[in-house]
Amino acid sequence: MKIKARIKKILEVETGTSKSGHKWKRQDFIVNQFTPFKDELCCSIFNDNICFMANRKEGETVELELTIKSREWNGKYFTNVNCDMIGPVSEEDDEEENSF
Repeated sequence: MKIKARIKKILEVETGTSKSGHKWKRQDFIVNQFTPFKDELCCSIFNDNICFMANRKEGETVELELTIKSREWNGKYFTNVNCDMIGPVSEEDDEEENSF
């Protein structure tokens, strides 16, 4: 799924090791969607893809490629919004989004 959104907050990179011994890195960031109520969405970007966040700044409008997954654990469902790619939006596209 592709969306355009404005970065509200970029959180610190987290690291860890899985039960199987694989090291991982994750960075979460919050975006405001261009909806009438400026809905917020917390997205996660993992491992080597974190490099796409290197030049991103809070307040910047970006285009995101997202994968949304839910999983069940102990009878409850948890949903993750994973970012596969993040890139800048052209100034023309940015002006269109400001019309909301």
